[in-house]
This record gives sequence, structure tokens and C-alpha cells, in this order.
Amino acid sequence: MGLIPNYSLKEDSEFFNDSKDTYIEKKYNEAILVQSIGRHEVAYEILKELAHMEYPPAQFDLGLLYYNGRGVSKSISNACKWWEKASKKGYSDAKILLNHLSNNKISRFND
Repeated sequence: MGLIPNYSLKEDSEFFNDSKDTYIEKKYNEAILVQSIGRHEVAYEILKELAHMEYPPAQFDLGLLYYNGRGVSKSISNACKWWEKASKKGYSDAKILLNHLSNNKISRFND
């Protein structure tokens, strides 16, 4: 019998997944807060980190920053890149925006 009764690696990995999810949620909330007070450059850095962690809401919001040129140079192509990633993960708002661009014949490459 081991030193830690009923311990399993599965329980350990579940702990770390919960911990990662909590980190992502806290950082995302921080990004929303700093955006609300106009600190778009700070929000950009936070959202970029979370977007690279494959978090669809952050990918969507990062696309909005690019589209509107807040905290970063305006870039429709970069906005679409992040909306495509969020859309592939099932984030419906990203699908709606991409369809809107397509229906209005707005080029994804006109920056």
C-alpha cells in the first residue's frame, strides 16, 4: 500500500484541469474589466495569451480588438483569423460575424 491511500493519477490530472480552467476564467474576466476602462493594450496582451490557449471567447474578443483597432493596429485579416479559430470551436458569435462579412462582401484581406 502506498503512502497516499486511494490516490490516482486521474485525480491529479483533474485537479490541474480545474486549476487551468480557473486561471483562464480569471484572466478572461480581467481582460473584460480592463477593456471596460479603456485599457485595450492590456486587454490585448491577456486575450492573446488566452487565445493561444485555444479559449474561444478570448479568440472572439481578440478578433474584435483587431477589427476595431483597439490596443492593436486595425487588421480585418487578423480579426478573421481569430474568428475562424473561435468558429471552429463552435463559438456562434464568431460564425455570425464571419457570415456578416461574407454577406456584405467585406474582404478579409483589406486591412
